[in-house]
Amino acid sequence: MRVVVTDPTMTMHEALLRRSLPADVQWTFLDITDEADVCRLLEAGAEIYLGYQFNATMARAATKLKFLQVSGTGTDEIDFESLGPGVIVANTFNHERSIAEWVIMAMLALSRQLLLSDRNLRSGLWE
Repeated sequence: MRVVVTDPTMTMHEALLRRSLPADVQWTFLDITDEADVCRLLEAGAEIYLGYQFNATMARAATKLKFLQVSGTGTDEIDFESLGPGVIVANTFNHERSIAEWVIMAMLALSRQLLLSDRNLRSGLWE
């Protein structure tokens, strides 16, 4: 089985991934910015792709692709219409809470009331 990984955040897990699966799994970790290399590896028979982008050019090269794991919450960068029949696409979903917390924090931080309240509290004034 051939696996192509283009998500740079997965590089830190390369040793663990290689240890976790049978020795006959061929892993390739590379930079997504070199689309020609990605396509060459997909053409060579990659069955699994792990990354956050997958375009029509890559899909044409991926004739043996069976599974595409998006390494993020969204699938905006995946060209679904170009995927071959039967290709399974999965994405992660574990970022909802932290994204929601960040959005609320940003909304509060941009509120003049919050900044005024913070300034007042720091100067000893409790409203």
